[in-house]
Amino acid sequence: MWLDPCSTNLNFLNSAKNDLIQLADMVSGAIHGSRGEKADAKDYIQLIRLREAGVQIWPNLKNNEPES
Repeated sequence: MWLDPCSTNLNFLNSAKNDLIQLADMVSGAIHGSRGEKADAKDYIQLIRLREAGVQIWPNLKNNEPES
């Protein structure tokens, strides 16, 4: 399996100790929450809507259904 040399040096950080990691957690959680079926799903994305440049969902299951 081929790995990009940049991806072999990864570290896990505690978001409680790093403000940028905490922000990334919040943004990714808001995007994930907005994709759900809950009644308040759209409330999550409203937290970051004004600063959103774009969201790309991967894999795109609507156009590329997984094989059975």
